[in-house]
Amino acid sequence: MDVIFDTYGLFKRFKQPKGNISDVRKAGFSGALLDFRNACPPGIFKHMTRSRNDAKAEGEVFLPDEPERIGETVKPFLDACNSNGIQVKGAMAPVIPLDRSNPLMNDYQRVLSASSVRCAMESGCKWCIVPPLFVGIPLEKEKDVNIEFYRSFIPILKEYSEKHPDKEFKILLQNQCRDHSGHLVRGILSDADEAVEWLNELNEDSRNIIGRDAFGFCLNIGHVNICGQDLDEITPVLGDYIETVVLTDNDGNEDCEMLPFSCASRGIGGDLANADTDWRSVIRGLRKIKYDGPVIFSMSDTLAAFPVFIWPQLIAFAKTVSDFFVWQLTMEQTISKYSHVVLFGAGNMCRNYMMDYGEKYHPLFTCDNNSNRWGEEFCGLEIKSPESLKDLPEDTGIFICNEYYTEIRSQLESMGIKSKIEYYSDRYPNTEARTRLKGLWKNA
Repeated sequence: MDVIFDTYGLFKRFKQPKGNISDVRKAGFSGALLDFRNACPPGIFKHMTRSRNDAKAEGEVFLPDEPERIGETVKPFLDACNSNGIQVKGAMAPVIPLDRSNPLMNDYQRVLSASSVRCAMESGCKWCIVPPLFVGIPLEKEKDVNIEFYRSFIPILKEYSEKHPDKEFKILLQNQCRDHSGHLVRGILSDADEAVEWLNELNEDSRNIIGRDAFGFCLNIGHVNICGQDLDEITPVLGDYIETVVLTDNDGNEDCEMLPFSCASRGIGGDLANADTDWRSVIRGLRKIKYDGPVIFSMSDTLAAFPVFIWPQLIAFAKTVSDFFVWQLTMEQTISKYSHVVLFGAGNMCRNYMMDYGEKYHPLFTCDNNSNRWGEEFCGLEIKSPESLKDLPEDTGIFICNEYYTEIRSQLESMGIKSKIEYYSDRYPNTEARTRLKGLWKNA
């Protein structure tokens, strides 16, 4: 699974990107997003005249007036990524703020989106996220206007395919919010069935002209949270159309980009309910479709809240969080790589594992440090002594309880256990609630 760091907010207009890109690489990220919002921030569309004058005074390119110069604005960023060994596989076109009302903004977005797509192609990207047009467009005309808008990219895609027959490039649509009297509500493509309808129509056109599907979907978790949706219900509908996922956090009200798990405005405590984003639904929904495509870590507002001096440590922590997500999202892939599985723990973790994966990846047994339970049966498994782990078949994975990771791992290593030791977390189960499992298993 590719993890892509969204560079939006790391630098202004892609100026002097070397230092920050170096921090991204040192943190362990190997991929970065070519986010054109760095070159054309959303804020400039709120104060066009002032932003234009500021850019002129600083000798910078004002892209809404000179979109053809987009390539020279991103060159320092691409050079910095190349020198640091960071791959740039995808891009994000500029966006118009949701509170804008002048329809002329759509003209800027059309031109800037086309320039971004061409630049992304030339930069070696495989896709570009292109938000839909929305400013001043009546609800009943949104689909017609945007289908025409996205169709305008097909000639660009055709030209690219003819020049590079061995490569494929996709335009990614993205779920949106809508500003309704100052409140954010469900917007264009927030409905999964609507998104599939658009994609089917666009891909039918692209197949007729290019010979392949040229449109996909970028699922923005932040927008899902603002719209109050359950990802568990969205992902099965979108399915293979999902080409990438934006992992970001917010408070459910503002379209912010925060480091995942960092928004907890409902209080402080150990319960998952304190998080403003339903991460259990996110992880469960992506597991449901066995998603293993790229994930984008977007945290521009978290960066803005912290002093630049400690950004290196913040980016390093973001890598730790991203590793956690990869672990959670690929849990079944981790289990499936072993011929045999053994559990360590005879409580909630064991019960949850058996409900989620027990039928497909049935453990040989489980073990526990409590000698009074040895020989008992729990969730259909015999509870054995940890000593039993010394005599396991080849290619056996030992999955240990999430409550005592460090202690149990140290114990097994001191015993000379040679089988692969893996962690298993029941904090994000595939099932809706573990409590409904009580009584399902003998002695559970």
